[in-house]
Amino acid sequence: MIRKLKKLWQRLTDPARPLEKQYSKLLKEARDIQRKGDIPAFAKKTREAEEINKKIEELRKKRN
Repeated sequence: MIRKLKKLWQRLTDPARPLEKQYSKLLKEARDIQRKGDIPAFAKKTREAEEINKKIEELRKKRN
């Protein structure tokens, strides 16, 4: 029980968590843009998502 609570607390206090939500949102937006056929806008949105992903990876490296 205590282990589960500890893992839950770590996940809730993870500084990368808000960035993960933003990353997921950007990928969904990019997908929708691609389906509409606007490839330049899709590339821009994907680039934004990858920048967020790099920040997430940096935070994870610092945490471990």
